[in-house]
Amino acid sequence: MERLDMCDAVKLHQVSFVLNPSGEWESFPAPLKTLVEQPWTEFKYFLDDTGQVNPAISSVPNNCGGIYAFLIKPNIIPDAHLYLAYIGRARKTTYQNLRKRVREYATEEGRLKIANMKRLWSPYLYVRYLALPGKDNDCIDELEKELIKTVLPPFNDQYPEVYNQAMSAAF
Repeated sequence: MERLDMCDAVKLHQVSFVLNPSGEWESFPAPLKTLVEQPWTEFKYFLDDTGQVNPAISSVPNNCGGIYAFLIKPNIIPDAHLYLAYIGRARKTTYQNLRKRVREYATEEGRLKIANMKRLWSPYLYVRYLALPGKDNDCIDELEKELIKTVLPPFNDQYPEVYNQAMSAAF
């Protein structure tokens, strides 16, 4: 590969991560931390080279809401080489649940960051989710807000509070 081609490839695949602004890691609310410390479930999102969603998606609960995260996971160093790319939430409503929300990302094309995430890293894209049966939508909303504020995932478009302006200005 020529050097100019390599420069283009590096620019195309460059993602900026922000680590621990203003001590957010230390100030994560204790009641929400208890929720986050519960076991999460993970699976590879797409089947290799097919663009088809992994049938494991059928094991995602469809009777509750929860939190999900997309990870880019090349597994060069097993269980250590991963990038948390996106955090989202699924509210439990008549028309929405955790499985349905996670499945919607397979066909999502309107949000450019998500489309780019899938285009560049789909062979390495995993979803990790935390089902929250019995938790109301306000709790799910608050947990998502705090996780996004604490992690600042690069493929999220909206950040809570002052971080939304800071992230827009910085990038």
